[in-house]
Amino acid sequence: MFALRTLRQLHSSGCNSIRLNQRFIATNFQTFNQTLICAAPQHLLVRQNSTSSPASSQTPPTNQIYFGTLTPKIRAVKIFSLTTSIAGLSAQPVLIERASELGGTSIVILVCSFVGFFTFITPLVLHFITKKYVTEITYDPVKDEYTATTLSIFLRKKETKFKVQDVHVPEVAGMFTTFLAKNRPLFVDAELFSDPSHYVKMMGYDKPIDFHLGKVESVDTKIGDDRNK
Repeated sequence: MFALRTLRQLHSSGCNSIRLNQRFIATNFQTFNQTLICAAPQHLLVRQNSTSSPASSQTPPTNQIYFGTLTPKIRAVKIFSLTTSIAGLSAQPVLIERASELGGTSIVILVCSFVGFFTFITPLVLHFITKKYVTEITYDPVKDEYTATTLSIFLRKKETKFKVQDVHVPEVAGMFTTFLAKNRPLFVDAELFSDPSHYVKMMGYDKPIDFHLGKVESVDTKIGDDRNK
């Protein structure tokens, strides 16, 4: 009996000590978490807020709906033309000196005209042909606005922002002209649009066809009035 009592006392004391240890660990763990939260650096919270805020305020990107396949070739031809023009300008004094040694004024004029043609005329002709060619078109769905990019004579990008209301399709299209965007002629290829619906909107194919019947009637009335007179 004495042995059973001692075992029960030892068991009860062991359970009480385990409970005390569990309570001590739990209270210490709670205080440790509170100290970590209080001692957390503020820049971490600011960084979390800064990383979450741009996601909500970020605007949707513009979509590229058109890319001209001739853009690399046009760029390469223009680079070659500008390079030859610079080389011609740098070599022109030497050519004039040699021409003056070989002959008189007529030889100098001939050499200057020949070199000047390839130096000045060729880049201008290339720019006149390719200045209307659209290299790419992007679409902003938020503003419902298009941005057409062309190349200048020095290969700088020139952007033209327009909306569908700003597009005018001439009845008789000019040379290298598909439509006018804010009175600026642009040339595009219908097959290069990733989404043909944008081309349909630009050209006005989604609008009802106007056969200009009112103009025909007015012309007929004028002819009838002239006959009556």
